[in-house]
Amino acid sequence: MSEPVQILLVEDNPVVMLGLSQLLRAAGYAVAEARTGAEGLWLATEGVRDLILLDVVLPDCSGVELCRRIKANPALSGTFVVLLSSVQTASEQQATGLDAGADGYIARPIENRELVARVHSLVRIQQAELALRRAQGELEQRVRERTEELTQANAALQAAAERQRRYAERLKILRSIDQAILEVQAPTMIAEVALSGLHRLLPLGQASVVELTSGHERAIVLATYNQGVAQGGSWALTEEQLRLSRTLQLGKPRRVRRTANLFQVPDPQHHLHGKTWEGIVDLPLIARGKLIGALNLASDAVNAFDEEHLEIAHELASQLAITIQHARLLEEVYQGRERLRALSLRLVEVQEQERRALALELHDQFGQLLTGLKLGLELSLPGLPEPVRKELTESKALVDDLIGRVRRLSLDLRPPMLDDFGLIPAVEAHIRRFSKQCDIQVEFRHTPVTERWPAKLETAVYRIVQEALTNIARHAGVKTAVVRVWQAGGRLGVQIEDHGQGFDVERALAAGMSSGLAGMRERALLLEGEFSVESAPGAGTQLTVEFPLPTAEAENEAEMVENDYD
Repeated sequence: MSEPVQILLVEDNPVVMLGLSQLLRAAGYAVAEARTGAEGLWLATEGVRDLILLDVVLPDCSGVELCRRIKANPALSGTFVVLLSSVQTASEQQATGLDAGADGYIARPIENRELVARVHSLVRIQQAELALRRAQGELEQRVRERTEELTQANAALQAAAERQRRYAERLKILRSIDQAILEVQAPTMIAEVALSGLHRLLPLGQASVVELTSGHERAIVLATYNQGVAQGGSWALTEEQLRLSRTLQLGKPRRVRRTANLFQVPDPQHHLHGKTWEGIVDLPLIARGKLIGALNLASDAVNAFDEEHLEIAHELASQLAITIQHARLLEEVYQGRERLRALSLRLVEVQEQERRALALELHDQFGQLLTGLKLGLELSLPGLPEPVRKELTESKALVDDLIGRVRRLSLDLRPPMLDDFGLIPAVEAHIRRFSKQCDIQVEFRHTPVTERWPAKLETAVYRIVQEALTNIARHAGVKTAVVRVWQAGGRLGVQIEDHGQGFDVERALAAGMSSGLAGMRERALLLEGEFSVESAPGAGTQLTVEFPLPTAEAENEAEMVENDYD
């Protein structure tokens, strides 16, 4: 049978003491009695008390102050204290008691049943707290028992975390190399990025990345690391250095101790003597089974380059080989693309020259011949019989039509006005001819022109306007259109707009349905322009092209490239 709950009743009124003691004992509680504060404090400290019912007004002290002293005692801090008072029952007075640490405050008079119920509730709370403290004690004991295990496990976790940190650092460096190749950086930049990160993983004193030329007759140092600084190299190894390198000659790893670094910068007399390093590792850079260079590492650390260090170095060497080779391939592709672009520009220029020559031939030769023929017919008309005059008049009309056709063909091939007066007058003249021939009114808007643009740009814009208006006449089904030309922010722009039938742009380009559209886009791309078409069936078409206006330096470089194809 469990022990009854121990209650200490501190009350100076004998009648109240008697009534409360009998009530609580009848409810099954063991009751100890104290009539003063001093007696109550002594009984509280001498025995085990689960609950203290404490009168607020005592002959020798305040019950609130006694509560504060009880709660300040570490041995009694877990004992529940409930203040009783029939005098100090105001809310503020009860709050003062609760602030002193009391777990409850009962204002009298109060029904016996309610008093017992409150005591029952407080006892349940006290016992629950006691059980919680016991459980906490057991838990703390278990924690103490597990602390040693956790300490050992923590050491293992720290070691694993350090390995993970180093592995994450390895991944970070490899990602930086990937980023370098994605940004189309040169091999020297890739090597510099690699060495700048590698020194955080390995005890490096000196390092270099060396690339072999295609015939292995030369070796170029792409980047070096020395005394905490990684920088681009681009200097060649001497013949002696290349000959003595087992890695560059045979493509095999080399690991030596306490010797000079073969890949150091030679002195002016090309001697290879220099500082002695504690450890040196040379790893071949092999891409697709082909030796393309070497990764050289040197350190002053004792027992430098352990197995983990070598694993990191091998991994980086593999990645370096692939990225350097890819960078070289990208350089070749870029250079080939630039050569192709320059050749395309040259072909366009030659085409325009041929157009110009043919236009001049038509105008000067055929035009003059036809004009002479026309004059001859006109001079022959007087005095001829009527039937003959009629036939010659019809022939003269055919000659007039042929002269007009030759003139239009000459202007379409290459209008002289484009060369003599520039883009704006040439476009205005073409729009007038176009409007007259096709019965389409074209509104031309342009910004003020203060200087001539490069001939290539003027030709490109003129041809784009020419082709776009031709497409409008063939497909748009409209009677009006707008052409805009502007210069702003270092760019030359042209826009041709109509509100006609429109079309599906992606479908037309993908299916090759519009050679004119493809040609305009090709002209724009050749001059590094931005080409866009906004259109949809029934919604009209807006074609916009913007070209960057070249600087003087860019024009000089372009001329040098083009001269290679002259």
